[in-house]
Order: sequence, then C-alpha cells, then structure tokens
Amino acid sequence: MDKIISLVIVGGFLFFVGSKVYDHEKEHLDPLIKKVKGWFETDEEDLTLSPDEDYELGFRGQMRG
Repeated sequence: MDKIISLVIVGGFLFFVGSKVYDHEKEHLDPLIKKVKGWFETDEEDLTLSPDEDYELGFRGQMRG
C-alpha cells in the first residue's frame, strides 16, 4: 500500500512539474511536437500500390570496383 501511495505522489509531482515546464516553454515545444507527429502520419497516396507500376530501387553509396 505504501508503494502505491508513493507512486501516486511521485507521479502527481512529475505531472505537475511537467505541466509547468510545458506552459513556460510552449512556444518552443509546439513546433517540435508537430514535427514529431508528422513523422508518424501517412498519406493515403503512399499506401496505394498499383501492380502495373515498375519501381526502381537503387543504392546511393560509393561503389568499389
């Protein structure tokens, strides 16, 4: 029971401090959060593949000969 109370108190404290930091640094953090969210968004056009299309896969690196 003591562990649960400790976890709730520590979690509440961290949430409180985190919300205060976010409020203070909101204008700097919002563009960063928007950028990270953009990494996980997908376009519907990217998900559709046509079986008739040829795709050229290439390696961009130094070729040793």
